[in-house]
Amino acid sequence: MRQAEIGLGARKISLTEGSHRDPSQVIPAAAEAVLRRRFDSSELRTAVEASRLEVVRTGMEGGIDAVVQAVKDARNEKHSVGVFTQGNKQTANLSQALADRNVRHQPVGFGEAYAEALSAQVSLLACALGQISFADARKRLAVFVCSSIRSNDTPQLARYLLRPIPGLTSELLIRKLDELSDQLTSAGSAGDIEKIVSLVTTAHQHLLLRRGANHWAQAATQLALLSSGLAGQSHTESLTGIKDRIERLRAGSLTNSLVEPRAKVQVMNLHQTKGRESDTIVVLVQEGVYYGNEKTEPFPECSRLLYVVLTRARKRIVLVAAGTPPAFIAPLVDACC
Repeated sequence: MRQAEIGLGARKISLTEGSHRDPSQVIPAAAEAVLRRRFDSSELRTAVEASRLEVVRTGMEGGIDAVVQAVKDARNEKHSVGVFTQGNKQTANLSQALADRNVRHQPVGFGEAYAEALSAQVSLLACALGQISFADARKRLAVFVCSSIRSNDTPQLARYLLRPIPGLTSELLIRKLDELSDQLTSAGSAGDIEKIVSLVTTAHQHLLLRRGANHWAQAATQLALLSSGLAGQSHTESLTGIKDRIERLRAGSLTNSLVEPRAKVQVMNLHQTKGRESDTIVVLVQEGVYYGNEKTEPFPECSRLLYVVLTRARKRIVLVAAGTPPAFIAPLVDACC
């Protein structure tokens, strides 16, 4: 090794131990204390007293509002923000709630069904604007159905979407699809972009599809946000802009990577946080949500997950506990409140 160093003209540099995200080491030390289940440690007290770690307790209904407030406070300080919660369903619901409260953000890592929902919705939008046929849009809907219903065979609903056959296809489904086609055509002829987006974002109801509804709703949130930002443009310009952004989101979701500039606020599943640091992280834990099979101390898996999540923060951590905290995190909540 020494000969190789000399030959390359290299020199040895010794780095100090600890996190380079937070040079003060306050957050890494607090996270390490949580990992070791040392909730009475000086490291944890220091983080709380320095306002680097804040725990907010709310009732079941107050969790979202607390998250929104934490995000707004962080953005007022020009911080980038990562918002984390458990499970794709809960993450999709959280993202929808943030959108309803006009908090612009980017969802991360929702997978294939979410990606295909994005693609199907853009196809319906293009259909309404007369750029593709409804038959072509149905093909994208069929792909979305296949991504939502895992099976060795093509799901029957996907077959019917590809080729509705009177007598074989449900009369209700055929009627629902005809209604959707007529409504899209009517809204497109009137040039009513807001109406078109409303029809597209609720189109899964016409599919009579139970699985995949959360992915469709999450994609609908993004479509609505993108559409609102393109007001005043021509239909062609609007659709081109939306298609470009949606394709970036779709590619990023399928590859679990970001292929467009990083958003200032990102929302993701707790298990997708590794490698995604932000100035402030906001963690929502909720009563009644499944966090794994561990029932008693020392909760090794949950503690390791929590350590990874907490060490994503460069400057500040806000932990929101909605309802009765899960057993693995209850001691932390009690120690910091």
